[in-house]
Amino acid sequence: MTDSSGVVAEDGSESDSIDDLFQELLKGGGVAFGASLFSKAVGFVFNITLARFLGASGYGLFVLGLTVAHFAQPVALLGLPDGIVRYVSKYRSEDRPAKVRGTVLTSIGISAAFAVVLGAGVFLFAGELATRVFDEPELVQILPLFGLAVPFYVLLQTSTSVAVGFKRIEYQQVVRNVLFPLLKLGAVGGALLLGYQLQGAVSGLVVAVALASVAGVVVIPRLFTEIELRGAVDPEVSRLLRYSLPVFLSGFSYLALNQIDRLVLGAFRPSSAVGIYNASSVLSQQGVLFFAAIVTIFNPIASDLYSSGSIERLQTVYRTVTRWILMLSFPIAVVGSLFATELLRLFNAQFVAGVPILVLLFGAQLLYVAVGPAGELLQMSGFQDIVLLDTVSMLVVNVVLNLLLVPRYGAIGAAVATAVSISGVQLAELYQTKRYVGIQPIGKRYLYIVVIGGAFAAATYGVSLLSLSLVPRAAAAITVSAVYAALVWVFTITEEDKATFQSFVS
Repeated sequence: MTDSSGVVAEDGSESDSIDDLFQELLKGGGVAFGASLFSKAVGFVFNITLARFLGASGYGLFVLGLTVAHFAQPVALLGLPDGIVRYVSKYRSEDRPAKVRGTVLTSIGISAAFAVVLGAGVFLFAGELATRVFDEPELVQILPLFGLAVPFYVLLQTSTSVAVGFKRIEYQQVVRNVLFPLLKLGAVGGALLLGYQLQGAVSGLVVAVALASVAGVVVIPRLFTEIELRGAVDPEVSRLLRYSLPVFLSGFSYLALNQIDRLVLGAFRPSSAVGIYNASSVLSQQGVLFFAAIVTIFNPIASDLYSSGSIERLQTVYRTVTRWILMLSFPIAVVGSLFATELLRLFNAQFVAGVPILVLLFGAQLLYVAVGPAGELLQMSGFQDIVLLDTVSMLVVNVVLNLLLVPRYGAIGAAVATAVSISGVQLAELYQTKRYVGIQPIGKRYLYIVVIGGAFAAATYGVSLLSLSLVPRAAAAITVSAVYAALVWVFTITEEDKATFQSFVS
C-alpha cells in the first residue's frame, strides 16, 4: 500500500529497497548538485566577465555564435548520450559486457563522425550565416572558430555520458561541471585580459572545450572495473539508434524551444538586444539548479525500475524527487525576481533593461520544474516517441509566437513565446506520465508546496510594491523566506525525507 505522501509501506524489504534508492539518488544528486552549483557560479562569473569586457553588443555576438554551435551539437549527437545512459545501465544489470562495450564505442564513433561534418559546415558557411541571416558582419570572424569547437563539444558530451551509464556520476560532474567551466573561464578570461577581445575570447573557448573533451576520454577506462575494456564487442546499432533518434529529435526540438528566441531576436534586432536577453536567461536558469542536479542520477534509476517492472517504486521516487525539486526551486525564482535589477546590474548598467524579461523567464523556469523530470521519465520508460511529438508540437508554436511577437515587442516577445511553449510541453508530459507509465507526481504534500509557494510569491510581490531600498528589501526577503522554509518543514517534509537527509549528511 501507499500512504498519502506517496511512500510505499508494504514490508520491511520493500521499505529498505526504497530507502536504498533514495540514498543512491541523494548521494548522486548531492554530487551533481555540488558540481552543478560550482559550474553555475563559475559560469555566472564567465558571463559577467564577457559582458563587462565586450559590452552588450559584443556579448550578443558571442551568444549568437555559441547558439549556432549549440544547434549543430545535438544534430551530431543524435540522442546517443541518452542511449548510452539507458543501454549501458541495462546491459550492466544483465551482465552483458560485450553489449556494454558495443554501446559505448558505437555511440562515440557515430557522433564523432557527424560532429566533424557539421563543424565543417559551420566553418564553411560562416559568411552566409553572418551576413544573410543575422546581418552582423563581425560574426564572419568568429563563426569558423565555433565550428571548430563542435566536435570537441560532442566528444565531451558522449564521453561523460558513459560515466552516468555506469552510475559513476562523480566522473561526469568533475569533467563537465568542474574542469570544463574552470578551463573556459581561465582561457577566455585570460584572452580578454591580454586584450584580444571577441575573437580571442572565442579562441579561448575552443582551447577549453578541446582540453575538457580529452579529459572525458581519459576517464572512460577507469569506468571499466567489473567489465574489461578490451574484449568482444556486440553493438546493437539499430536498437541503439531506434531509441536514440527519437530522443535526438525531442532533444533538438527542446533545444530549439530554448534557443530559437535568440536566433529570431538576432535576425530582427541588434546584437545588443540578444546580449541583454541572454543575460536574463543565464540568471533565470539558476531556477533549475536543483532540477539539473537531481535528474542526472534519476535517469538511470528510472530506467532500472521501469525495466524491472517496479512501477510502484518508480512512482515513489518520481513523486519524492518532484516534491524536492519544486520545494527548493521556489525561493530561487521568487527571490531572484525581487532582486532582478541588482542581479542584471552585475553585468553592467546596459543590462538593467532586461528586468521584465528576467521576471518572465524566472516564472517559466518555475513552471518547467513543477512537474519534475516528466520528460526524462517517459524517455527512460521507452516512450521517447511521445516526448518527441510533444516537443515538436511546442516547437512549432514557439517559432510561430517568436515570429509574431519579436518583430513588434523585441526581447519581451521572445520571453513570452518561450514561457508559453515550455509550459505547454510540461503540461502535456504531466498528463502522459499518468496515461502511459501509470504514475503522476501530484500528491497531498505536493499540493501543500504549491499553496505555500504561491503565498510566498504573493508576499514577495507585496514587498516589491513597497519600493524599498536594498537593505530593507533584503531583510524583508529573508523574513518571508524563513516563514516559507518553516511552513514547508512542518507541512511537506516527511519522516522519510528527514531520515534520508540525515543519513546523507552523516
